[in-house]
Amino acid sequence: MMDTMMGGRAAEELIFGPEKITSGASSDLKQATSIATHMVKDWGMSEKLGLRTMAENPRSLHGETLGPSTSEMVDNEIKRILSESYERARQILKLHAKEHKALAEALMKYETLDAEDIKAIMADKTSDKRKH
Repeated sequence: MMDTMMGGRAAEELIFGPEKITSGASSDLKQATSIATHMVKDWGMSEKLGLRTMAENPRSLHGETLGPSTSEMVDNEIKRILSESYERARQILKLHAKEHKALAEALMKYETLDAEDIKAIMADKTSDKRKH
């Protein structure tokens, strides 16, 4: 799920270059960041921090404030998870560069594509929309 969310930004980078990234993927990035944060702070899915949860206030379950080193570890784990997800999305897009480019060009030309258009592009055929 996170890789899909990171795919929009990765696609923009691959098509337009890193200097021309837009704010279009910001909603997906916010959602991916939220999931990564929950993975680390709520679901115990960080090998570095172990099987634990961290309260949002930011106080631990025992009432003590999280120290700067723990807060930094949390932040680094969130960044790592997001970076790994982003890189997986980039690799998938690179692996399917021909199809990605064809879809991007069609979207830039027509703005919207329906299922039949996408099937035609993937089959390397001309869809009805592309004929008009």
